[in-house]
Amino acid sequence: MTEKAAKELAAVLTGEAVRLMPSTRTWGVVVDRADGMRAVIEDHAGSLYRDRAAFEAYQRDGDQEGIVKAAEWGVWGGGYEWASSLAGLLGSEEYWHSGGGHWLVFYRRPDGRFAVVGADSGAVYGSYEEFDADLTGEKAENHAFV
Repeated sequence: MTEKAAKELAAVLTGEAVRLMPSTRTWGVVVDRADGMRAVIEDHAGSLYRDRAAFEAYQRDGDQEGIVKAAEWGVWGGGYEWASSLAGLLGSEEYWHSGGGHWLVFYRRPDGRFAVVGADSGAVYGSYEEFDADLTGEKAENHAFV
């Protein structure tokens, strides 16, 4: 993942862009979920750690004991496997096929806003209803595209 892509994804998910990801040693995103677990997202894979300390132990010592879940997908935004895996890491089981092979991942951010992540972009809405209004051509307010 490029630095730019990591920073944009981090902004959508309220995460942090981080260099030196566990498997690629390139840019990725860490997201501290509301339940205290830490999701780590890279271009082709991701992991879920018990907490921040477990992630730091893996980074420091290679200790894999704190890994709760691991997922791989072939291509970022590459379909059902990507969408279901990313949603699972984020603690959201919400994803949607928007047609034409495009999948979207939905994520309720800790601040209560609603994030939508696609293959090439993401957006933040005040609610699912605002996303739906935007999708159907009605005016959606209080959202930002990244």
